[in-house]
Amino acid sequence: MKNILLIGGSTGIGLALSKKLEDNYNVFISTRNPEKFSSSNIKTTKLDLDKDFEADWLPEVIDGFVYLPGTINLRPFKGLKSEVFIDDFNINVLGCIKILQKILNYKTALIKTGIFSAILACWGVILFGTFLTFK
Repeated sequence: MKNILLIGGSTGIGLALSKKLEDNYNVFISTRNPEKFSSSNIKTTKLDLDKDFEADWLPEVIDGFVYLPGTINLRPFKGLKSEVFIDDFNINVLGCIKILQKILNYKTALIKTGIFSAILACWGVILFGTFLTFK
């Protein structure tokens, strides 16, 4: 079976995706809530985006990668301070880049990568100022 790594994935789309994948793939999830998967065959580790991502618990080959963490600040664009953009950028963009680089340096193969935003697939509203910037 192919190995799929989800970053995030304990709620919403990530949780639904993990349940859909677990019967046909070896699923590995780095999440803030690994206990949600204790009764499944999914392998997990605790996620902390403020720390360096450890890849030593993963198999040698990663066939798919999905980055699910994100932030959303529902405030008018004109009222957002630059610090809010920087904090959101660190999670939404740099968090993904750091993990992806770590995996590419550590593992043999990474075939498919998915980085997506579900909320803006439906709406684009001015209150999503920082979120729009990164997606």
